[in-house]
Amino acid sequence: MIVLEDLQWADNASLLLLEFVINSVSDTPLMVVATYRDVDLGRRHPLSRTLGELVREPNFRRIRLNSFNPDEVSQFVMSRSSISLDSSDLELVHTRTGGNPLFLNELMCLQADEGDTDAESWKTGLPEGVRDVIGLRLDRLSESCNEALTIASVIGPEFGFDQLRPLLEDATGDRLLELLEEALSGRVIEEMPGSPGRYRFAHALIQETLNEELSMTGRVRLHVRVAEMMEAVYGSNSESHAAELAYHYSLGAMLAGPEKMVHFSKLAANQALMVHAPEEALVHFQRALDVKEERPMDDETAALLFGLGTAQVATLEMHQMADAVVTLERAFDYFVEGGEMENALSIAESTIPRLLGLRTGMARLLERALELAPEDSLQNGRLLSRYGQELGGASGDYEAAQPAFNKALEIARRERDEVLEMRILAASSRVDFTHTRYVEAAEKSAQVIALAPRFNDLIAETEAHRNASMCLRNIGDPEAAKTHASAALSLAKELRNRGFWLSP
Repeated sequence: MIVLEDLQWADNASLLLLEFVINSVSDTPLMVVATYRDVDLGRRHPLSRTLGELVREPNFRRIRLNSFNPDEVSQFVMSRSSISLDSSDLELVHTRTGGNPLFLNELMCLQADEGDTDAESWKTGLPEGVRDVIGLRLDRLSESCNEALTIASVIGPEFGFDQLRPLLEDATGDRLLELLEEALSGRVIEEMPGSPGRYRFAHALIQETLNEELSMTGRVRLHVRVAEMMEAVYGSNSESHAAELAYHYSLGAMLAGPEKMVHFSKLAANQALMVHAPEEALVHFQRALDVKEERPMDDETAALLFGLGTAQVATLEMHQMADAVVTLERAFDYFVEGGEMENALSIAESTIPRLLGLRTGMARLLERALELAPEDSLQNGRLLSRYGQELGGASGDYEAAQPAFNKALEIARRERDEVLEMRILAASSRVDFTHTRYVEAAEKSAQVIALAPRFNDLIAETEAHRNASMCLRNIGDPEAAKTHASAALSLAKELRNRGFWLSP
């Protein structure tokens, strides 16, 4: 067996010799294995002609080696470094390398050079070997094509023809199509299936290489231009693309100022909360607050703090939940001092940490809110329900919680507010369970489970299933408990709220 590697580098004379040898030895016990990189192979490359000739040989076989899938990436990393990647790190490494074994190998060399398996930089670094390989590929493209791709790299991993065209002042539509066709032929970008006029970089590392070649000033200017272009292209639909615009305005804030970054970050964060994506909301809220915190408190800052606290409730670990309450209190204090009582009370009525037996400081905030709410109002009923939960759970005072629950139920039933009644029963059931009153808790949970689907209240339904599961387990009915636990887990995943997660 004869092995010939990197056949794409062979000159025309060598390739003609290879054709002659293979034609001459077809009847001899000899195997010739040749490897080449098809990304370096254009239709005018000498090897393309040779492959066209060899395909006529009866014993010729072409075997395409595909990129590694995630499982293969995991096995490769484990075999090279004994590092077991968790799901998020595996997704990161696979996305950045595209499963390309050459890129993976260079990343592992970078990891070995760090000499510390706990170091994280190798996962996001750009090894010199990869930079060199990508650089060679880009060098084969025209200068104009490289310029267009550099601008596209600032737009993101994906970009559209309509986004790129306004940023290339000297290129007509036909000329841009030619440049994109050149990049496609060079396997630097690829068309997105089912999305005409949309493209993506073949590997995240190609985008990073192009992006890093820009100076800081050039990168900032391009991010501002991209953001302004997106606003113009999206027009009245810009708010639907708030996350994209917030990202570009944040990287261009040095030049464009912070106002638009804060505006779109707030929009993106609230949109993330609406679709039960609190982790994303947390990033957007914090980014806006990093700028606003340097300035005197105003309505916008308080609103951002309210949003941040809401996202923290859904994402922080149990021992960190008091931090969420501190965030909410800052917004609450501002609105109270400014006489904006409705805004202050809306904070107290918002989703609070449902972690019984853990003192978070929420009871203190609720006591202040109850002093502001109109007596016997529905608002007062909602606050009393939350207050009863805090007293019976975090403070561990079952007897003190009952008057709050009873008063809240009285208001809900008098006003015929079944939604409020359902939520009060859910909170009361959780307190009953905490104090080992399993039968009472199971009965209230059953009422909530019957009511919740009518009002599409996922939080109340999740809590009721969880409470019912734990009550039935303790009463001695494990099969029924498992059914409720599975229902609770499914709903909790839909909500993406760790405070509710419970394994069946």
